[in-house]
Amino acid sequence: DLNIQCNSEKDKEYSSLLSLFWLFFVMWPILTPLMFMVLLVHVRPSVRRNSPTSLAIACRFLWEDYDEGMMFWDVIDTGRKLFLTGFIMFFDPREGSNKLFRLAVASIISSLYLAILANARPYKRDDDFYLAFVGNFLLICCFVMGIILQLCTTGEQDDTVNDG
Repeated sequence: DLNIQCNSEKDKEYSSLLSLFWLFFVMWPILTPLMFMVLLVHVRPSVRRNSPTSLAIACRFLWEDYDEGMMFWDVIDTGRKLFLTGFIMFFDPREGSNKLFRLAVASIISSLYLAILANARPYKRDDDFYLAFVGNFLLICCFVMGIILQLCTTGEQDDTVNDG
């Protein structure tokens, strides 16, 4: 709505929308993995008996691709995704996109996840595992390339300052 003044604390509608935003902003990263976990705990017995209930069938996207012992892997993967897409923004918020710290943290988290993924091998099908492995490896490559580009850009700026 163009009538809402988004930079004005005096606008009551903006204040209520801002409160609603912060409520959902906090709820999403907490409730999503929690709800996945609750659903998986609830459907686990029927899946293990190999007689899935209608709820288990409805939420099979959470467990169907994983080995029986790794049924909760999607919760771990969702946590990783939330960290890399959201929580990483809280690291060095003032200079975040201009510094290497976020890229380094994202590279470390992705590398740890890749090591855990390679050790756990949670997928039923090998091609799903290989796709997840290659996808995460390419993500690490992107983070490392970001670090290299940032270092090269910083080096060029330092050379320009020294020459000028």
